[in-house]
Amino acid sequence: MLLRRRFLQSKVSLPFLGMWLGRGQAMAAKPQRDFLKELNLRTFINAAEPFTALSGSLMPPDVLEAWQYAATRHVRLDDVHDAVGKKMRR
Repeated sequence: MLLRRRFLQSKVSLPFLGMWLGRGQAMAAKPQRDFLKELNLRTFINAAEPFTALSGSLMPPDVLEAWQYAATRHVRLDDVHDAVGKKMRR
């Protein structure tokens, strides 16, 4: 069994640490409104798999940026799916 300290010291953990550190930067920009507070909702630590009922998975900053950009424009979703599929094949 791997001990947490050994895991964090190993080279294998570097991608996980980068991902964890990167999320802190994305969370640094706070929205002007606290929508969760307005709805009287509380956050939690998801120690399970990314179940949809538990809000799925957290989005990386580049995905949030693309989503915010796309949310202000009209586009055909079939075209988006096709374009993303082509880009993923490269």
